[in-house]
Amino acid sequence: MFFDVVGGEQYQAALQAARPGARFALCGSLSSQLGDAAERFPAPDQAAAQAGGIQLLPFSCHHTPDQIAAWREHFSTWLGEGRFVYPQTVIEGGVEDVPRAFLSLLQGSYRGNVSVRLS
Repeated sequence: MFFDVVGGEQYQAALQAARPGARFALCGSLSSQLGDAAERFPAPDQAAAQAGGIQLLPFSCHHTPDQIAAWREHFSTWLGEGRFVYPQTVIEGGVEDVPRAFLSLLQGSYRGNVSVRLS
């Protein structure tokens, strides 16, 4: 079983390592949506998956309006109580610090949200 939200290199690697009968839950394909057309990774190769006997299954969550309203109410309360904590890093600097912060994020130097506060 493989759960994929990005596609791209991870999808291709999982596809090559999967045995016949494997199941892939596809939640997204962000790698085929971001960047310039030349930089985008091709959409997930469905033909290769089928040839290898791999099941590609869509994954999505459908909620009722009542469930969504209840979640918003509870989440807001829990967030205010500090029960949810998001890791974040704020880098003080200028516009020239944005590329360095972005590259550091991609290299795994930070977890969670990274912001550059412009001085």
